Amino acid sequence: MFHLIGNNADLILDRLKSWRLNDGNGTEGDNVTLVVSSDDVDGLPPKGERYSVRLGDVVRDSFQISKRSVNLYPREITLVLTVAPFSIKDESGYRERKSCSWDKTTVGQIVYDSLTPHGFDVFVHPRLQKIEIEHIDRSDESTPAFMNRLAKSYDAIAKPVEGRFIFVPIGEQHSASGKNIESVTLSLPVVNHPGNSDFVNVSAELDGRQDFNGVKAFYSSTADGSRQQVKVGSKPFKY
Repeated sequence: MFHLIGNNADLILDRLKSWRLNDGNGTEGDNVTLVVSSDDVDGLPPKGERYSVRLGDVVRDSFQISKRSVNLYPREITLVLTVAPFSIKDESGYRERKSCSWDKTTVGQIVYDSLTPHGFDVFVHPRLQKIEIEHIDRSDESTPAFMNRLAKSYDAIAKPVEGRFIFVPIGEQHSASGKNIESVTLSLPVVNHPGNSDFVNVSAELDGRQDFNGVKAFYSSTADGSRQQVKVGSKPFKY
């Protein structure tokens, strides 16, 4: 059912112990976690390596490695692949916190203004595009955090899918291309026990990606109360 296309994909699949696909609903987008046996294997695939993921006959998306971890016993490698652009350089400032405002605009315009500077091909569902907004502030928020907040206000999903950033109503059963999205039904085995080969496990990951090259802090001036900034290092910054 699960298939991977990319450098050394056959080696990864031959040694694949388990895989998990998380369908993102907000800031991080979809991600795939692979646990691979590393017996008699030296080296790791590089961070940023891209792979195409297919479930059966359905091409899910193009992913890239964003996190790697190793384990000595049992000897295994865990790879986390994400759809969202992942680069320690973050040259466009996608995750950088910013503040700005809009007056007398639409949801569609706000989404386009926020995402196109970062190189995204944007799709806003027609039902949401022309919703009028009198005024809205983006207050010291990263682009994904602001998009997630805006989406929640309109019962929508905001995330990267199939190389595009989509902003669509929750439960919408069509892709950005207008095609029907194939439904996938998941179920638990009758006896769900860790000793069984078809054991199903569910977990939640709370930690975000922590790579950064610098630190940025803000404080209020005691002289005039103005907001001041201090930064050390380079982009992307830790706040």
